[in-house]
Amino acid sequence: MEVVCYLCSAIDYCIYSLFLNKNFQNKPRLIAYYGHVSAHRIPNTKYSFYLMSSTAEPNKVNLDTQYGDKLPMLIKNDNNIWIYGLNVDGDTKLTKSNSPDKYNSLIFTESLTQLQEVSEDIYVDIRSCDAHISTMYVGTNAVVVRNSGRLSARNVRLGHKTLPNYNIYPNTKYEVTSLPSGGKEIIFPILVPGEQITISYLYFAPTTYSEINTYVKSDEGLAGVIDVIPAPSIAAWLKYLLYVLLFVGLLTVIYLGIILIVSIFRRFHCV
Repeated sequence: MEVVCYLCSAIDYCIYSLFLNKNFQNKPRLIAYYGHVSAHRIPNTKYSFYLMSSTAEPNKVNLDTQYGDKLPMLIKNDNNIWIYGLNVDGDTKLTKSNSPDKYNSLIFTESLTQLQEVSEDIYVDIRSCDAHISTMYVGTNAVVVRNSGRLSARNVRLGHKTLPNYNIYPNTKYEVTSLPSGGKEIIFPILVPGEQITISYLYFAPTTYSEINTYVKSDEGLAGVIDVIPAPSIAAWLKYLLYVLLFVGLLTVIYLGIILIVSIFRRFHCV
């Protein structure tokens, strides 16, 4: 039986070191939850345009490369009017108007210019071109960051390839810095134990959510990414009680297992 007691003591120490100490030690524990990702199509009745005159017939590939962020655009080539913008699926599209005379009131130059609003006849003509550029695409997503540890997490940083319009809740101190290789970083000086913040983003096509977030980390290390919404944990006393019961139950099973093994060994040894 003395050997059994020594074994139980050794097992007790190992469990305390590897399990209990890991859960109860004083340290920050940063977790991140990447929340909803959604895209919305909002019908537009009036919107601004970019205008340009071209001596050559416009090419969609070249327009995507040079003017992908200048949407929508009206291009005049000879007596034709080309409409460059987004279709109902959010993809760029180049369409020739069937009523170029409706655009005679517009002034086209070789330099790219912007016009805030045009006549209703032009909007009607554009809407007739397979619902062309009559829809605005808006994307949203959110990141929830929580410190579930027992110490404060310092310099919590969220990396971004592109930083669009954003909102932070609740209102807290932060700063935005530029990264050497491009992109932006939102830095929160400190997250106290139990503190949770939500960063919501709003962006327009062609930007997508995959071009927004890159990492969440602090001075203590990378945040753990979870797939459930962070929520307040159970009461501390109940959590400790469950740990104690689990610990006692585990020791009981180990103790009975050792007793059974020793009994079997003695029985066969005596035989």
